[in-house]
Amino acid sequence: MRLPADIPNAEIEERIDETLDTVSLVQRQYTRIRQLSGGQIKRASWANETISNPSLIFLDEVTSGLDEQSDAEMMHLFRRMAEEGKTICCITHNLGNVEQTCNLVVILAEGGSLAFVGPPAAALEYFDIPRLGDVYHRLREESSEEWRERYRQSAYYETYVARRLPQAEASSTSSIKHRRRPLFALWRQFHLLLRRYSAIQWADKRALSMIFGQCFVIAALLVWLFGDISKLDVEKIAQQREEQLYELQYGESLVDLSEEDRRFLEEDEEYVKQRHEQRKELTAEAELEKRTDLSSKLLFLLSISCVWFGCNNAAKEIVKERTIYEKERDAGLRIVSYYASKLVLLGCLSVLQASLFFWIVNRFTHLGGDATQQWLLLSLSSLTGVTMGLAISALATTEDLAATIVPLALIPQIILAGLIAPLSTYTRGFSQVCIPAFWSFQGLLTSLEEPLPERLHSAGYLNLSLDWTPFGAGLILLIYVVSFAATALIALYRQD
Repeated sequence: MRLPADIPNAEIEERIDETLDTVSLVQRQYTRIRQLSGGQIKRASWANETISNPSLIFLDEVTSGLDEQSDAEMMHLFRRMAEEGKTICCITHNLGNVEQTCNLVVILAEGGSLAFVGPPAAALEYFDIPRLGDVYHRLREESSEEWRERYRQSAYYETYVARRLPQAEASSTSSIKHRRRPLFALWRQFHLLLRRYSAIQWADKRALSMIFGQCFVIAALLVWLFGDISKLDVEKIAQQREEQLYELQYGESLVDLSEEDRRFLEEDEEYVKQRHEQRKELTAEAELEKRTDLSSKLLFLLSISCVWFGCNNAAKEIVKERTIYEKERDAGLRIVSYYASKLVLLGCLSVLQASLFFWIVNRFTHLGGDATQQWLLLSLSSLTGVTMGLAISALATTEDLAATIVPLALIPQIILAGLIAPLSTYTRGFSQVCIPAFWSFQGLLTSLEEPLPERLHSAGYLNLSLDWTPFGAGLILLIYVVSFAATALIALYRQD
């Protein structure tokens, strides 16, 4: 992104090799950043910032935290770059290598008052100190105002400040016309960011294993718990209901009949035929009730899991790169391109995760209903979770805060989706506005074959009218996707 859009790939590779050679990292070209030393990381960051060959570079405390040798290496690197014709302004508190590497030194007293501008050797004479590091003690001997006035009356001020002001003022008043970047810059940045993000994700095999491993584990648990719901054993339930009906009809328990009475009933062909038909009806009714109950619970868990997967995958993806993001914004990073690269890759991963999850569960539980509609709704649910997670990540200031917000966003999805307890007028209205899992779950219920939706509606689990279809619920989920994406983009723009 720091290079022109029309630069050929061969020149890009050549520029990379030259920059790595400049910072003495050619031997470490294919080493992961986390495996570099502190000084090497600083040099790698420097290479990243200078690959576009800028003529003016401002550095803020780039050598802080480094050992003496690494500090010296960095300062001499800046010296070599300056000798190539670049202007480098480096803010530092480590003055041990300034005398050997810098042309001019600017010393500020407390409060930012200008105490000196001039060559390092002149600073030693001006402050009457043997080494430049002793300047901190000298600055404490007088107030910042005294140091400022003393310098303004010196010859150094006339040489290194006053004579340069007219030129600086003239240049500062000159108008700079910014060229309007073409629209394809958005696409170019998006393409580069997507490639980089894909490479980072692919390199982290452990994280990828967790993403796809969790859907296999949860799917296996659901299959183990629910089994094949197309083959339900309801004979015991039908028998119990038959006994209850007999007791209501004849005033005595069928279990308590004597052997003689049982033989009498079994010899009555009309009774046997009637009982067979009744048992058949009771079995069908019990199977329908149990299938309705298990299907609603299974769809609920599928819906919640997909929203959870998506949100969990994305909740830290922006905030963990906050430092890198801010640096790249200074280098011209487009917010839309950055966000789109996250959304596309995480969306694809989460949809693939949801697809595998649904395929395993549906394959072994024989859920029933329109499988295509169910897959589309679960994919949209996962995508909604991704945009919710990215919104959380954009709003959070730290990874810990993002991790704290995630349960606050996801637990209400479980409570208010419509299965845990019947929704009243007010809670139903709140769920319809604020709970994506409500629409995911309700849409999945409408995808079941008749007469299950009607039974679920009568039981209070299907909180939509029977005229609703999975297509309508999917449109609502798309509105959530757009809303969460807009929230994340607004948050990123406001942070600039």
